[in-house]
Amino acid sequence: MKAKTIICVAMAAASVVAGAATIPAAPFTDNMVLQRGRRVPVWGTAQSGENVTVSFAGQTKRGTAGTDGRWRVDLDPLAASKEPRTLVIGERKISNVLVGEVWLASGQSNMERFASRSCILSSLPPVAGIVVFS
Repeated sequence: MKAKTIICVAMAAASVVAGAATIPAAPFTDNMVLQRGRRVPVWGTAQSGENVTVSFAGQTKRGTAGTDGRWRVDLDPLAASKEPRTLVIGERKISNVLVGEVWLASGQSNMERFASRSCILSSLPPVAGIVVFS
């Protein structure tokens, strides 16, 4: 009985290791924008000690997951580009990734004004390469 239990536990552990995957953190999804002109941190989780490879725009960076399973690599600064590219993290491919300015805005629940309807944006002439999302 004890031998069967040990074998079952060993098989379960082996299946977990065999199914181990490099998992990017939540911000890394299709249709994302990476900040231009700055080092870009890319992070996630994997099995402890697992080697992680990240490739984007001609760069390939490697790292190793720590004992807690967390890893991080930094891409060198990138030039702005509206060309959709693929970010590869381990075996995961993240598509339609652009490089440009990343701005985050937040506020209270009473913020109802759309940026696209702003008097500032509406008074400016269209600029090639700038996309305003509503």
